[in-house]
Amino acid sequence: MADRTPICFICKRSEESSTLKSLQDAYLNTLKCAADRRMVLKNDKYGDVTKEILNAVGTEGRLYHSQCLSQYSAVKRWSSVVTEQKEPPCKTTRSCSPLPPTDNRGVLGQQCVFCGKPRKKIKSQNEPLHLCVTKDGSRAIYLAAQKKTDTKILTLGEDLIAKNVKYHNSCRRDYLREEPAESGSPSSRKTHQEAFRRLSIYIEGEIIANKKPMLASALLNLYQEEYIIAGGTATEIQDYSVTSLLTKIKSRFPDILYDKHSKKSGMYVFPSSMTAGEASAIINYSDKKMEGIRSAAMALRAEILAKPSHKHPSPTSVHILKETAPSIPSLVMVFFDTLINGMHKKAEGNEESQMMDKRSIAMASDAMFNCTRGSLRPWKHQALGLGLGSLTGSKSVLTILNRLGHCISYDEVKRIETEIAFACSDDQRETPDGLNLRDDLATACAWDNYDVNTETPDGFNTLHSTVGICYQNECPPGSSSPVPNVNTAVCSGGRPRRSFDGTMKTISPFHTSLKGAKFTLVPCTEAEHIRELQQSGLDFMWLLLS
Repeated sequence: MADRTPICFICKRSEESSTLKSLQDAYLNTLKCAADRRMVLKNDKYGDVTKEILNAVGTEGRLYHSQCLSQYSAVKRWSSVVTEQKEPPCKTTRSCSPLPPTDNRGVLGQQCVFCGKPRKKIKSQNEPLHLCVTKDGSRAIYLAAQKKTDTKILTLGEDLIAKNVKYHNSCRRDYLREEPAESGSPSSRKTHQEAFRRLSIYIEGEIIANKKPMLASALLNLYQEEYIIAGGTATEIQDYSVTSLLTKIKSRFPDILYDKHSKKSGMYVFPSSMTAGEASAIINYSDKKMEGIRSAAMALRAEILAKPSHKHPSPTSVHILKETAPSIPSLVMVFFDTLINGMHKKAEGNEESQMMDKRSIAMASDAMFNCTRGSLRPWKHQALGLGLGSLTGSKSVLTILNRLGHCISYDEVKRIETEIAFACSDDQRETPDGLNLRDDLATACAWDNYDVNTETPDGFNTLHSTVGICYQNECPPGSSSPVPNVNTAVCSGGRPRRSFDGTMKTISPFHTSLKGAKFTLVPCTEAEHIRELQQSGLDFMWLLLS
């Protein structure tokens, strides 16, 4: 049997035995480290040799060329190897942790947490490092890191004060600077555009026309309120910064200037027709109550606009209209009640106290009606419109009061009356609510002509209108007609009908003589009469007549 020819285990070639060397245990560890690094390479001509080295337990009499060993060991280290998916197999040690080191070269040392430099020059001057010492500042940096997905800051946690984090003010300002929120979804951009349009109208009227300087923080509050009113949410606008708003204002109004007022109040905005000193003096002497009143008004406006728009009930009756009318928000009612009565209200049951309460309700109802441009119609506006329409029949009176914001429009009154007529026709009723068709009750009607002014545009050449009243004795207790059920009414989204198309009903001739009946006249005082009207829900109409 011939002797085995010695070969190099790396290049697999046979040479003179004098050029081959035996592999030592010290070199085996070096080769294994090189084999680990070669495992992450895409193309390696020593792939078989790498597997052999990784599986080797000892030298096992392997021979090699010095040049082959040098070429195999000449592989780049991990820091310079570009890999796609595979990572170097290493143990989870402190050097592999994403947490920054705690020596003077890391975040906890004398360097900025954002730029990583201990020194930074601005306008040829060194900018000092500042410690993070407030909870608000720590939270602002952490929230910005969450939006940017900055693992370097997130690994430190939310409490940056305990980590002795330092930063340059310019680096922190650049890090917290946000892109305008309009770069988000199309709906968010439209909401921002609508909010800024409304704010621009306010700036043109107050700051530019009236030359009234204003704090940037107050403008930001107005912008946030307008954003919520335009359909946005408080969560979307809560992180919007004053800097972003001032950038938009400057691009929209080149004549608007801004300057820093103080560390506490921040920036203020003023027109270019004023000097910074004049604007600062006006802000210093301006009453802070104005900002409080404006904030209270915007809060009440948000409460009113948060209510859903009013829809007409079907079937329609006076009782159902009253029960389904939008309620006044509690904050709005407290505001007007305090405005009218002050902090100390009079005792309940007092005539003056009841009158003041009615005025508070009337003013709160006007605020709801005018703030929503008539989309919310409180009971006061519906009852006043229906009452005046029935008493006067004048379109001009209703139009004047509607333009002043005190009642619904003339067309709206006629639509409600038409819906009431449809409801009566559907129920086969020929008498109004509250009238009982019983043989044992004396009932009578009285009709007369009521002359009106025919010169009005809607007179239609008529000389008079015919009005009537119907009256009867009181029903015995427990036998009155039932009140319409409000739970059966459905609020429809469409507009009420304007014209009534009733069905003609054939009335058979009546030849029977009527029996005589006596009416029971019960004398009552004016106070008792007012109490009965309040219980029946007709006190608004009584107020018009009194």
